[in-house]
This record gives sequence, C-alpha cells and structure tokens, in this order.
Amino acid sequence: MPTYRNDGDVTYRINDTDDLVQNVHPGESIETYDPNPPSDFTETVETPTLEKTISGENVWTDGIKPKGGLNYSISGEFVGTATIQRCWDDFASPKLYLSYAGSGEGRITDDADPHVKYRIGVDKGGYSSGTLTVKLSRTS
Repeated sequence: MPTYRNDGDVTYRINDTDDLVQNVHPGESIETYDPNPPSDFTETVETPTLEKTISGENVWTDGIKPKGGLNYSISGEFVGTATIQRCWDDFASPKLYLSYAGSGEGRITDDADPHVKYRIGVDKGGYSSGTLTVKLSRTS
C-alpha cells in the first residue's frame, strides 16, 4: 500500500485505504490509494504515525487504525496521566484502553475489527504540569 508523509505546514483530510477520511497533520503519514496526493506529500516506506506534544488537558492525537498492531510511546518531563482510548464511532464514545502515569512505551495488538481506531492524549483532569510527547505508530 502506498504510504505518504505530510511534509507541508497544513493539515489535510485524505481518504485512507479503507476509504475513510482522516486528518493528516504535518509530519504524519497515511496509507492511501489516492492517485493524486497533495504536492506537500512525499511517498515513504514509513508506517503511518501520529505524534503530538501536549502541555494541557483534553488534548488528543487523531485516531489511527491498528491493522494488526500499534506501538505507543509517552515521554517528557510532566506530571499527569496519558491515556490510550479505543473507539468504533470516531471518538463520540471512546473506551479507556490504557493509562500511564509517567513515561512508557509498548505495543497494542488488535486485528479484530477493521473500523476500530485508537488515539493517545491527556484526558480532562489528567494534566498537572510539564510537557509530554505521545506517539502512536502502526507496526506493519
């Protein structure tokens, strides 16, 4: 599947390989069959990745489909709890998957449903101070 990285300065809405519209922020990647990706996009062998630097509460990455697995990473100097959520309805009613108080990394294995998405961030009430960087990247 062709993968493209957004090397521009703006966020684009692109159809992924399941024909669902996704936000692709600068520096993020997406798998798409779009024959005419924006000129800011560079074809790459990277797997789709979402990354966000957070210094507040109720801040999230966009959702990403695992297609078998995701790696997650939480780093930085902060006091608070990072949360990974799982959802089937574009995060209208997300479900808690995992919480981390502090830095950490790991892997999520999930190939049960092609419409499930994950996101990572800091929920309301989960932030005290500092800055953390969170990342979700597809394993294959």
